[in-house]
Amino acid sequence: MNHSTFVHNATDPMKKEIYRRKLEPKGDKFIMTLNEGVEKMRTEFFAFHTEQTSAYKVVADTFQESEKCKLQEIQFVNLVEPWIIATKNHTYKELLKISLSHLREAGFYNAERKRIFKEKPKCTSKTSSFVSAGIIDIYAAFLFFAVGLLISFGLFLTELLIKKYSQRRLKKNWNKFIIKKFER
Repeated sequence: MNHSTFVHNATDPMKKEIYRRKLEPKGDKFIMTLNEGVEKMRTEFFAFHTEQTSAYKVVADTFQESEKCKLQEIQFVNLVEPWIIATKNHTYKELLKISLSHLREAGFYNAERKRIFKEKPKCTSKTSSFVSAGIIDIYAAFLFFAVGLLISFGLFLTELLIKKYSQRRLKKNWNKFIIKKFER
């Protein structure tokens, strides 16, 4: 099957525009293996079109937890669920309908689907992962802290000098007041 079959049959104008602008000019250069595509998704800002089940297995094996949380998917090809084809007035049509409904209600359909198709890897840690920071990374914070310390020390010395000056002045004025009071 040609890689452009899905796009030519698509009805969504956005999908056609993505194909026309991004994929068509490159020809077959954009076709790569699953491992290459998933690795590019992990290390670069990269979109990769592949079958979900295969990609989810590689993603679960290679991505870290923080990288799984950043993973997003776009439904590019709309696939329909498989159906059983029967003629209009077939004698077993009602029996098949009831039996398939029973299988779905009993959970056999979902159990088989989970066994065959791998689910998207769960993002267990919603917080970002630990990243070590060097001195160069936090230089601005240290500089800001040092300037703050210098300013606060300068204010402390200023307050201390003002207090000593005001105490000395108050003592001098108090002495003058007492001397004037006793002179009278």
